[in-house]
Amino acid sequence: MQWFFLAIIALSLLVLISGPLATADPKALARGLRIAGGLVALGLAALLFYVGRTGFALPLAALGAMLLSRGMGSGFRFQSGNATKSAGQKSTVRTQWLEMVLDHDTGEMVGKFIRGPLAGQMFSEFGQAEIVAAFDELVGLDGQSAQLLEAYLDRHFDGWSEGRAPGAQAQSGASSGASGPMSMSEAYEILGLAAGASAADISAAHRRLMKNLHPDQGGSTFLAAKVNQAKDVAMGQK
Repeated sequence: MQWFFLAIIALSLLVLISGPLATADPKALARGLRIAGGLVALGLAALLFYVGRTGFALPLAALGAMLLSRGMGSGFRFQSGNATKSAGQKSTVRTQWLEMVLDHDTGEMVGKFIRGPLAGQMFSEFGQAEIVAAFDELVGLDGQSAQLLEAYLDRHFDGWSEGRAPGAQAQSGASSGASGPMSMSEAYEILGLAAGASAADISAAHRRLMKNLHPDQGGSTFLAAKVNQAKDVAMGQK
């Protein structure tokens, strides 16, 4: 019998609020529905406890608590320091000739020359032809610098390598890879973390970076290798 009265009450409430619902703000409506649903679920759970239906009451109470919590804005979010939030977090990769700054959230690459006649100038100051010319020169000077500039070209100039001699861009990786010695400070800088960051923060930073840099996602093999190496070095301290 109690279920019949509950159904009547629920139907009456639905009729009463149907008008305001039509003009409500969607976000406010969703929040209100969560709160209302949480309160109704907790009320029903209390009733089930009262009539001895504990097996049904417990999951219903858990559902009510979750809906109420989310509706009131707290939700059930598990965070550990800056492990799940990277707003403004950046990583820096340096080679003999270049420096590249990577944004964790967008994958944007901003680079500059740190050696040679172009030292101090940003990549963005040059057009595609000039960057490609710098890349061709670096191929014979420093493999890692060439690979880093190649990553920038791949990200900013679609099809830049079309029509070039077969394997021309791949030659940059022949002289040196990303597996040379890496200091602890360089590892943290690449991951965009402060020295002594927790293992959870290191793993989270690695995941964020690999989303944008993994070769399977159109990223750079060289940068992905650098990030993997940075994680291994930083984790080795733990």
